[in-house]
Amino acid sequence: MHPLRSKARLLEDFSKIAKIREKARKAFIRVDMSSRVRRAILRKSAPISKEYGVGDLVCFRTDQLGWFTVSRIIGFDGSKAVNAVNDTSHS
Repeated sequence: MHPLRSKARLLEDFSKIAKIREKARKAFIRVDMSSRVRRAILRKSAPISKEYGVGDLVCFRTDQLGWFTVSRIIGFDGSKAVNAVNDTSHS
């Protein structure tokens, strides 16, 4: 193999690896910042006394799993139980 061709290939490989690392760094920052925002929102959270309806966005806590952020109310089961969907795929 020609020496210049092998150097070009090494540079191309290095460039690919650098792009992959940059994408990974951006993904890590996005996840890290979203978890920091989530903690900040929940740090001093308190219930708001109001009538909630289907479609409202709420944060809630369960004894077994802890806090859930930005969940949409999809229905009610009696006077105290609320059905909610927690979809974090849009984060």
